[in-house]
Amino acid sequence: MLRVSTPAPIMETLELVRETRAGLKPWQRRGLVLQVLGSLSVAFRIEHRLVAAAGFFPIEPEAPGEEAAEIWFLCRPELAGHLRTFVRLARLTCARAAQDGTVRLRAFVRQGHAPGARLAVLCGLELRDSRAGFDLWEWRGDGWVRQETVRRQDGLGAERATGRGPAGAG
Repeated sequence: MLRVSTPAPIMETLELVRETRAGLKPWQRRGLVLQVLGSLSVAFRIEHRLVAAAGFFPIEPEAPGEEAAEIWFLCRPELAGHLRTFVRLARLTCARAAQDGTVRLRAFVRQGHAPGARLAVLCGLELRDSRAGFDLWEWRGDGWVRQETVRRQDGLGAERATGRGPAGAG
């Protein structure tokens, strides 16, 4: 069974960085470590083994009164068998973050990384932009987004916001 706790233990999370991000360049690894150290974090465990960690690194908000964070995520292959539970917990965590006001959560996924894009869609993030080899995915927790399907060359049925008002508005 997948268990959640917060904060994610720093040493175990840094070990997860080492195991899952071996291909990063040194400057990229330093940036990720700084995000891990400066984030509110969540640990996901199967029995007593850390199989995933996620964090919310504060970033500059775009609108007055808004809170914003960049999401980072690390996981081991064992999480695959618990993906449905993980997605449910991730969506609940995002909804909880929005209880006190408007929250914008962002994640950058390497372009062409289908598992990362799939996870972003499953967790309720929407594709906003692509630049410098990364796709920008965003979740905004105030219900303002109207969904429409965007067809992409990579075949991902990603959702994109139109920004035309509350969900369901004509």
